[in-house]
Amino acid sequence: MYTSRLTPEQIKTLFSFCRKHAVNQYDLQMELVDHIASSIEEQWETKPEISFQEALNNTFVKFGLLGFSKIKDRKKKELRRKYNRLLFQYLLDYYRWPKVLLAITLSILLFILFRLTNNVPLVTISLSGVIFIFPIFYNGYLFDKLFNLKIQPGKSFLILDCLKNRQKMLSIAFQLSWVISMIIHKLNYNYISHPEIEFVFAFFLTGYILLLYLYFFIVPQKIKKHFTEQFPQFVKL
Repeated sequence: MYTSRLTPEQIKTLFSFCRKHAVNQYDLQMELVDHIASSIEEQWETKPEISFQEALNNTFVKFGLLGFSKIKDRKKKELRRKYNRLLFQYLLDYYRWPKVLLAITLSILLFILFRLTNNVPLVTISLSGVIFIFPIFYNGYLFDKLFNLKIQPGKSFLILDCLKNRQKMLSIAFQLSWVISMIIHKLNYNYISHPEIEFVFAFFLTGYILLLYLYFFIVPQKIKKHFTEQFPQFVKL
């Protein structure tokens, strides 16, 4: 990734430079170090006599404090887009035929439960309560047990932050489902006369629950493999 003209010690200096400017995630540091190293080499092509420190200072002056922040934000957005595409690809790799049958089967079972209880809000609120509590148990106990991805202390990575943020957002968003069911209930929809409404709602909830399952169990396994391949030096065995 880095040019051969920079020594290992100089590369370490660039990483330290990034940390001093509030870039804490190592994968984001890599992107910025590569960017800064390219700028330094461009200077050496026209002025080979200048020192590494002088070239680094020139680079920072050229960026400026606000300019460096803009570059950091741009690289962070680029990396987030890359990881979001990666997460989406993991979902597509899993959610193929015949696994789609699972969504249909579970939707039918949830629809039957709606019909048997004749109380969509109660069933939905019960599911929401479980899903509200589950992430606390998952992050506090299950994640380390299931995936055994131990990062060296003091290291953080944007790819793991993206995964955890996605899990948190999906868990919170699911809580809207019981609000929707209560609104429908308050509007006095006749569920007996409109079973198709229950089935659509059941299919929606099932799809969302499967999405949560993928992000909490399947995607972390993929991330673990990707992480150990890209950053093996930071994984504690």
